Amino acid sequence: MDKKNKVPTPKYRKRIQTLELIDDHPSSVMDTVELKPHQKKALREKESTLPTLSFTDKDATPEFELGALIAEGGMGRICSAKQIPLRRDVVIKMLREDKQTSEMKALLLQEACLTGFLEHPNIVPVYQLGKDEDEQPLLVMKQIGGVPWDELLEDRTLRPDALPEEQRTLDWHIRVLIQVCHAMEYAHSKGIIHRDIKPENVMIGEFGEVYVLDWGIAVSLDEEHIGHFPLVRDVDSISGTPAYIAPEMLTLEPGGLDEKTDVYLLGATLFQLLTGIPPHEVESLSTLKSKVCTRRAYPFHEAVPTELAELCNRSMEIDREHRPKTVGEFRVGLEAFLRNSASYRLSAEALLLFDELQEHLVSVGPAVSTLSMFTIPKEDNSKEIYSLFWRCHFGLTQSLQISNGNTEARKGLQKLLESMTYYEIHKRDLRAADALVAELPEPNPELVKRLEKLRKDQAEKAKSITELKKIKFEHDAELGKRTRRAAILLLGITFGLVSCATFFLGKFNIYQAEHYGFLTNDVAFLVVLGSIIFIWRRVFFENRANRQIVSFVLFFGFVLISLRLMYIQLGVSVAVGGTMDSALLFTFVGILAIVQDWRIFIVSFCYFVVFVTTIFWPDGFLLYLGCAHVLGAIGISFVWR
Repeated sequence: MDKKNKVPTPKYRKRIQTLELIDDHPSSVMDTVELKPHQKKALREKESTLPTLSFTDKDATPEFELGALIAEGGMGRICSAKQIPLRRDVVIKMLREDKQTSEMKALLLQEACLTGFLEHPNIVPVYQLGKDEDEQPLLVMKQIGGVPWDELLEDRTLRPDALPEEQRTLDWHIRVLIQVCHAMEYAHSKGIIHRDIKPENVMIGEFGEVYVLDWGIAVSLDEEHIGHFPLVRDVDSISGTPAYIAPEMLTLEPGGLDEKTDVYLLGATLFQLLTGIPPHEVESLSTLKSKVCTRRAYPFHEAVPTELAELCNRSMEIDREHRPKTVGEFRVGLEAFLRNSASYRLSAEALLLFDELQEHLVSVGPAVSTLSMFTIPKEDNSKEIYSLFWRCHFGLTQSLQISNGNTEARKGLQKLLESMTYYEIHKRDLRAADALVAELPEPNPELVKRLEKLRKDQAEKAKSITELKKIKFEHDAELGKRTRRAAILLLGITFGLVSCATFFLGKFNIYQAEHYGFLTNDVAFLVVLGSIIFIWRRVFFENRANRQIVSFVLFFGFVLISLRLMYIQLGVSVAVGGTMDSALLFTFVGILAIVQDWRIFIVSFCYFVVFVTTIFWPDGFLLYLGCAHVLGAIGISFVWR
């Protein structure tokens, strides 16, 4: 066997790794291990029973064919080999020439026994333990082709394009960590804790296999393992990797190490998955103790799923009582995240849409004055706002339907609804804002306060609009105009014809007009008017404008009757009375024109003509009046058409 083979290149080491005590690794704190007397005795007994393994250069009937050197560490060398009877590739670990002491032999045997004791799919199998012709121990293990997990994580951070698409996702690496948890659960069931869990000590095989490596500082919690494996009670020096190390591994308190130490290390590994860096900065041992033993919950970026962030911080609690009770509980948290990963993907995509939506909301919201003077908002981006809102809303609500415990989705939905509520309040859309507030996962007192103010403003505005509409309705002359036209035509033509007929009766000396005849005519006018008002009372009393016109005409009728009674009492002549009636008609119709429509002045002018002609030609008063009644009724009807 050639003991002078060179250490392979780093590229080759990426392809093949196996168990190795890395006691001179710059990122590890490894002291010189001194075995207890009972350990030395047990391991010497074990060494005496080891079979001799034969190689091609020593035996005519060899079992192994030794290959090239794969790696060389602080105490050992690892070479590839072929197990000839079984035709399989293996690796053989042996001591370095300068480390072939009884202490190093004992350590190698101890590691071999412990690793062989842990037979699990995620732990590298130990095929055989023996010694060479020089009585040096040899450890035969399965040869693993793959890549160390830490190198994949480095590529994921720095060179993601160098990895297959699935290995860039957090889900894939969480599944790897779950496999590590399975190995740890098995080891704990056997009373063994690893004490050096980290991505560097995990190998990803060519076909997706996951192996936990380097059990060199593992210890047993079971007193029955005394003499076979190192016990927790025998740990009296600091061992582990500073970038991941647990507080109790630095303080070395009696009884301080247990299964929750590995839970901490799993949490530290999860930390690297979430952030891309190990949790502790390595400076000096004193500063490391200070930082690790006073560490507080890490403020993860908001893009990190809250469930994983909380699980990581809980697993790395200084007080072990606050950590998950077992590795199984830690693993269940990871599996719950994977079950809900579709929910997290939906929420992540929806939150990207929300960021885009917020840019649009700022450009049209109340804070638009804070934008740069060079920002030119779109004239109308309401369609884009509502499109983004509903797409984001759908993604977040679907995410919560898949996993009601997705706090990112719940927080995102809260922010989305709050932002849109402010937008709707800014637009003064009470109904939309009210619906959004009702959907908020958590109440927002500030929004409720603003919504109540908007509701109050809207109520006052609605009240004002109602009052304005009521005023408009009350003064709307368009209401009932057809009925008024019919009534005015009926009255005007009827009493116009009566006046003309009375005029001609006088010409033929059949009937001469006198005050009592006029009084009868005025009373008949009121009776007919009252009948029309009664028949069409719903129209004439519908609003104030109609009531005013009806009241005005009724009042005019009573004024005519009152004047006629005055004429009789004072002995005023019929001609003078007619002249005064013409003046009265001219005045009242003029007032109606001022109140209702200036075009009615044409009718008022007709009565003014009657007034003038009556002064100069009083004999034709009834004819003038009758024509004025007919023309006035037609004129007013035309105005109200």
